[in-house]
Amino acid sequence: MCGLSCALEYQVGKRKAKAEKARRRQYRADKERIKSLADHKRDTQVLVNKYIRLRDRDKPCVSCGQSPHIGQRHASHYRSRGAASQLSYNFLNIWASCAQCNTMKSGAVVPYRVELVRRIGEERVLALEHNNEKAAFSVEYLKRLQRLMRRRIKHYSRLGV
Repeated sequence: MCGLSCALEYQVGKRKAKAEKARRRQYRADKERIKSLADHKRDTQVLVNKYIRLRDRDKPCVSCGQSPHIGQRHASHYRSRGAASQLSYNFLNIWASCAQCNTMKSGAVVPYRVELVRRIGEERVLALEHNNEKAAFSVEYLKRLQRLMRRRIKHYSRLGV
């Protein structure tokens, strides 16, 4: 320090920075506390979709076989979230596809199924198709899944995306 006034100014700045950090931490905690179950589901789905796109970054579209390096990629559900909400976060039910197949062709289900059988086997595809359990995701479960997805995303990102 160049003198007493500089030392005092430095300490005041440190106190302000510490108070601002505490304020931001409290704001994040308050924001998390008021989230609804629907908010947690949406946040979890966003992370799961990001993970799927990273996991399948070098695989072709599950429906049409288009190269992974052409166009936008989506995380496409074999059984839709509306039809089978219990499979919303099931990694065997979600695969990367091109934007055109996922949005314009409603997932192109027939070629999707053929490729899915090739990737995971007939038994697992049948298990997905016959899974009609009731979905009941708790906030605690969704938070755990979000933490897991963040770790996996970080891992895949390090591998060089």
